Amino acid sequence: MNRGLSDSERFGAFFLCFVLCLLIFFTYTESANSLLLLEGKELENSKIKVYVEGEVVSPGFYELDSGVLMEELLRLASPLPGADLRKVRKNRRIYDGDKVFIPELPLIEVQVGGPGVRSQVFVLYEGSPKSNLIDLCEFHPQAKINSLKAKRPLKNGEYIHVSLKK
Repeated sequence: MNRGLSDSERFGAFFLCFVLCLLIFFTYTESANSLLLLEGKELENSKIKVYVEGEVVSPGFYELDSGVLMEELLRLASPLPGADLRKVRKNRRIYDGDKVFIPELPLIEVQVGGPGVRSQVFVLYEGSPKSNLIDLCEFHPQAKINSLKAKRPLKNGEYIHVSLKK
């Protein structure tokens, strides 16, 4: 004779299956969370390799801790005086395999001449302080250095006068 399960037996079987499912679920999620934590620790402690070239004293490969910022990489590579760092985001995170190129500042020609100064042409980095130019000039001993002015060309062909006071 085929006898069916009573309601209490069905409830017991259902409850047992439910408990087993919960046990499997929590065991799986616990091990998955542990794995995620383990992977996070591996990422935090792992090394990355980046390549730097351009206007730096020490170009080449660098092995760094993951999570390092561009500022630290620049400190290690030592940008040259002519390095153009105007567009470099120093707080940017560096990632494994990054290739960093530090460009050179554009060069400009500056012609100096007039009463009290020997006529010369200088090549300077764009954005160089005016004091650099004044230091390079050979002034007549009686030249009035405090009243120096420069003629700067505009795109439309006109000129503006710029004070060169130190």
